Amino acid sequence: MLSLKNKRKLDHFLGIFLANLFELIAFIAGKVTRREHKEVPFERILIVKFQGMGSLVSAYPAMLSLKKTNPEARILFWGTAPTVAMAKELNLFDDFVVLNDSTMLSAGLSILGNITRLLLFKPQWTFDLEIYSKLSSVLSLWTMSTNRVGFVSDTTKFRSYLHTHLIFFNRFRYVGDLYSSMFGECMPEDRPRPKIEDKEIAEELRISNSDEEEPYVVININTGELAPIRKWPEEKFRELVGLILDKTEYNIKLTGSGSERTDVERFLKLIEHKSIDRVENLAGKESLKELMQTIGNAKLMITNDSGPMHLGTLLSTPMVALFGPTHPYHFLPYDRDNIVFLYKNYICSPCVHVLDTLPCGGVAPCMDAIEVEEVYSAMSEAVEPTKKKRPEFMAPGSAKLYVRT
Repeated sequence: MLSLKNKRKLDHFLGIFLANLFELIAFIAGKVTRREHKEVPFERILIVKFQGMGSLVSAYPAMLSLKKTNPEARILFWGTAPTVAMAKELNLFDDFVVLNDSTMLSAGLSILGNITRLLLFKPQWTFDLEIYSKLSSVLSLWTMSTNRVGFVSDTTKFRSYLHTHLIFFNRFRYVGDLYSSMFGECMPEDRPRPKIEDKEIAEELRISNSDEEEPYVVININTGELAPIRKWPEEKFRELVGLILDKTEYNIKLTGSGSERTDVERFLKLIEHKSIDRVENLAGKESLKELMQTIGNAKLMITNDSGPMHLGTLLSTPMVALFGPTHPYHFLPYDRDNIVFLYKNYICSPCVHVLDTLPCGGVAPCMDAIEVEEVYSAMSEAVEPTKKKRPEFMAPGSAKLYVRT
């Protein structure tokens, strides 16, 4: 079984070799064939995302707009088992191509089968949703798609000729806006782009109202394995649970994946409170659809920066989000009144996704600095929000993103 650490090493070392090799091949092929990249129809579209549920969820409004703008298009999704599972709940795609990356051998064989299938599909547009991956860029090239769209930044200059359209990845802007620009900048200017409303998202995802009469708070103590340094200390979460049980009538639902269930059970056993029966461990018990239903009907969600946080954002659930080694302006929409983030703005933040060796060595004082009383006080602000002033430097449309064609 390939661990996440080994997958990252494979992406880095094999990916950079293949990226450099095929960048040269793509450059020469482009000069020889002089392929036309303008006015390519949106009839066969491929979306690529191999790692990370959160960014796929953040891209949902942009992908929904793409689908509504091109209702006749056939849209395929290419990913690994976890991202395909999430993609199936989004009700956007006509079919799915699954890359089995459990071992090196299975990954190699799976890629051969996947590429064969995609060559027969003949995509006209491929959108690579990966931000830092090298192999995803190479695999996108191998589909022989007419147009290939991906992000470029100071760390991904190798994509210059692997993709035909490069969108500047600004790590200081909300990632959902970046995905909107990725799809929007490629649309013909005369084609209407429908604005996706929050209520429409719930309808599209088929999230119905809950039958539960008693209000509940969803608490997510996890972050997934991509960057566990994003966790708020568990002892503070336990203290917060006690405070909520003491001072409110809310029930509490703890969420998590199947692999996180043992951790959540251990967390729960260490809480000594007379009303502990109001706390329910749902980790590993719910399907993705059920998790979305639980989050969508919550009175409030309290969460680390994680995949479930992005689900809460997508479903417009009132939220208190805890940030430290990542920046909230990059992962949260800045104009949502019912989202409150707590962030201490350490001089070394953001470090995750930016540095290989973290300045604190993984201790995360930026998360430990968030106090329990701060989180509890922020709950009422999220449930009964006041109108927030949008930061001027984050105003939408303040800078046109660069597209290379």
